Amino acid sequence: MTNLDWMDEPMEALIVDVFDDELCYPALSFKFPLKEAFDALKGQPPVHERLVNFGSVLIDGAEFATTDELLKGTVPIQSKYYGLRYWKSGEEDLPYLVHTGFELPLLLDGRKKLGWLNVEPGDGGFEKYRLACFERFVAQGILGKHEDVYGRDGGMAGTIYYFPLDEAWRVPALMFIRKASRECGGWSEVFERQEGALMGYSRAENDVWIENCLRSGNSSLGMSICCLLSNEELSFVKHSGLRALPWNRDTDLTCFRNVDMNEESLQTLVESYGKSAVVRFWINRDEFLKGIEKTEISPGAWIIDKNQISLVNSLLKGKLYLVYEGL
Repeated sequence: MTNLDWMDEPMEALIVDVFDDELCYPALSFKFPLKEAFDALKGQPPVHERLVNFGSVLIDGAEFATTDELLKGTVPIQSKYYGLRYWKSGEEDLPYLVHTGFELPLLLDGRKKLGWLNVEPGDGGFEKYRLACFERFVAQGILGKHEDVYGRDGGMAGTIYYFPLDEAWRVPALMFIRKASRECGGWSEVFERQEGALMGYSRAENDVWIENCLRSGNSSLGMSICCLLSNEELSFVKHSGLRALPWNRDTDLTCFRNVDMNEESLQTLVESYGKSAVVRFWINRDEFLKGIEKTEISPGAWIIDKNQISLVNSLLKGKLYLVYEGL
């Protein structure tokens, strides 16, 4: 029996993505039963090790040709690059195509207005190949670009932005909001929405993305904290439009950095503290750890003094998210 206990979360399958040679995006995907694929890859230790360590790996056509017959025999399409990644149901549940991995075709199709690649002196074959794909369309006068790079270790490091020719204004706009975020306490839901709009996502798509970030605890919105609430405290939060913790109560708040989001675990947690609900909020890490008066009751768990709750509310990065509500 294959031992998959090293996985943080149970996965269900291995996906093999076949990259388009011209546009550098996963054009076709093949799904394999997890245990069979895991065993098949043991014959390729470098690939197997990278999958175990990172959950995904990119390999070139020559390396893919050496994989087990289970994979190469079922994927009869030759390509310069292949992607291997673990998958579980529910991972791809957004109702629209996210740009990651599809930047170039979405820019060419006009569905996205701005994309970028990060470059480093030690970039490998895939990164160089992807960059060459973008540069080909710049040379043809189809896309424009802006380089924000500098010399380092005998090469170039930084970011290269790409956009349709009449959308160059989006680059300085993006740089402006990134600078503003650094001067205003860090990244937040507001800046995340502005970035999405500059990339070409609709308001409805941004709403879905933010909801997904809130549900998953996406760290781009700041440090994620879960807070236990009574029914009365939850009522206050709901009446605030999920914009404020209950600051006018004569009780402290119990908060946790890492919480198991399994419903049974959440129920056990709230019942053990005599509460009924859990909300998640996002806040700048340094501001929370150093600027808020609180008592640590265990590693990653605190009691926030009732007199500090108004200060926490002033530092919130976006809305609260209700992750559990008891009956």
